[in-house]
Amino acid sequence: MSNQKPEYRLQTTDYRPQTNFKKQKTKSKRIFLATCYSLLATLILILLILSAGVNVALASSKPAWQPPIGIPRPEFGIDETYRMYDDPANRNPELTYHQNAEGGYYTHYVDNTHPNAMDTDNPYGTAAKPRTTIPTNLPEGLPAGSVVEIHGGPYSYTDRINIVVNGTADMPIFIRGEESRTELLQIEIVFMGRYAILENLYMNNQKISVRILPSLWEPSTHDHLSIRNCEIEGGGVYINPYSDYIVVYNNHIHHHGDYQAVDADDLCGVAAGNGNNHYIWVVDNHIHHNGGDSFAAGHTAAQTTSHLYIGRNEMHGDRENAVDLKDVTDVIVSQNTMYDYYSPIVTEIGAVTVSHDGYSEPEEKRGTIRAWYLFNEMYNAGSANGVSISEDIYFIGNIIHDIEGEAFRSGTPEDIYYIGNTMYNVNDGIKIYNKEEWLHIRASNTEPAVRIMAESKDEDRTTELIGMGKKLIQTLSRE
Repeated sequence: MSNQKPEYRLQTTDYRPQTNFKKQKTKSKRIFLATCYSLLATLILILLILSAGVNVALASSKPAWQPPIGIPRPEFGIDETYRMYDDPANRNPELTYHQNAEGGYYTHYVDNTHPNAMDTDNPYGTAAKPRTTIPTNLPEGLPAGSVVEIHGGPYSYTDRINIVVNGTADMPIFIRGEESRTELLQIEIVFMGRYAILENLYMNNQKISVRILPSLWEPSTHDHLSIRNCEIEGGGVYINPYSDYIVVYNNHIHHHGDYQAVDADDLCGVAAGNGNNHYIWVVDNHIHHNGGDSFAAGHTAAQTTSHLYIGRNEMHGDRENAVDLKDVTDVIVSQNTMYDYYSPIVTEIGAVTVSHDGYSEPEEKRGTIRAWYLFNEMYNAGSANGVSISEDIYFIGNIIHDIEGEAFRSGTPEDIYYIGNTMYNVNDGIKIYNKEEWLHIRASNTEPAVRIMAESKDEDRTTELIGMGKKLIQTLSRE
């Protein structure tokens, strides 16, 4: 019996999709006429407004926040403002509300720079007699309807501080710095409870992290927390298990760990725990130069973490990936800008985004299921998107350019969908592989053709792979 390995057989074919130029010409004419009519209608509307003498102050009105494409609007954490307590009917009758300099109201006032500041016999503080420290480690937590204003700074703590909140949907809690962002140093905030917003803070220290922990609380009572309008330098947002309806919005999170490290660092900008997290929004943030990923989720979650919404963030320059999904389900990654991923430890399956498996047990609970990558832009990277041991992964309408390797690389040949993506200045388009065979699709640089290459241990199987490539191109070229 011969021990010689079977010979690999390579086939290459060119595929030239047919184009209906007459249909395209007619369609272009319709689009041109529709554009003209739209411009004419706009001019008429402007003339009517001017003739009526209407003063249109476009710059003075702030447009309402709209979620990224495909992402549902969170039920809490974006639109709420502490000015809701300007109306006495909204207040907690057990608390005293004081008016601040901008006309809003607070219940707790902290300013460590004020000459009259003290904590002794001063549980709430006022502008005339502030507290010196943030009210933390309270046995019963902050009551519903609290507004904690933090002024002055910087604040320095030798240990983490626990902020326990007991807000409700009708009376949420606000813990807020000044609009210029109050500075906190050497502090880890443990944020736990229900219905509260942490906003307008600047935190700067390598040991900083904002962690959302259930502590001894029942899982069902740990939800609806928002971190927004903060800058976190040298730290990140860690959303630990049994945390639901969490919003991370409009923050600047950067330099958590060493993004240039050769050995493992793996400190992320935002990380969604190791399981039992549901309905997490990470939207409109600037996240960059972290020792791990800009956003990571799963990692032994065994598919118990779901409904993650990553939208309209700018992510770049991290040591590993922009988005790293492991063992999670039902994820939408939409309208993000992701670039500069030339990691010293680029994984085999991708650099900008990866959808793959962690180390979950049982083994059948490994891999990412149902993830949609919608209308993102990815560029300047070693490779763009990688998929392995996952299913029902959709790439729709993405723009991918200036990639040294593949725009798409998959070790899972089935249940991965590529629809309406634009790729240019990439070394390779789509590559599908496993340990014994591979399929490679790329546009020709010299002629109007798409080149399909396949290799396997069997000639019939190689022909079958070529057919899969043709079918995939037909799907991509559909109108």
